Amino acid sequence: TNKGNGIRLNTDNINVYKLSASGDKSLILTEGENISSIDTIIPDNKLLLFVTASGKIKVTEMKYFPKSKRRAEPMGLINLDNTEEIKLIKTVNTNNRIKLLTRKGVVHEIEVSDLKPVSRLARAEKLLKNMRGDEIVHVLIQ
Repeated sequence: TNKGNGIRLNTDNINVYKLSASGDKSLILTEGENISSIDTIIPDNKLLLFVTASGKIKVTEMKYFPKSKRRAEPMGLINLDNTEEIKLIKTVNTNNRIKLLTRKGVVHEIEVSDLKPVSRLARAEKLLKNMRGDEIVHVLIQ
């Protein structure tokens, strides 16, 4: 979620509905919380990448994220300041490169191999400097 919480679900636990159905609640959200990112876990990708709008980045090993059941209380995935929001959560491996685009059109490139994996609740590290008045608007994983 935008507040750094989430769950890990097995797709076998997600019901299939007809097109006209309204769906099923899979995650309990708090007031002001919304889904900011979702990803399919690729078995070869052993790391979970977090990118905040303010340019903070962290990677954590997937083994620290246990599978949950639908309608579960979300677990904390990352500690955020009150003004921070998650821009992207994605599974990656050490061969990936991250390209980040800011609102002002600046492109930053980071190698995942240059990032040190940290614990599940660790804060993200400010890797992108001089971002005053700017924010990450798009992330590309290569």
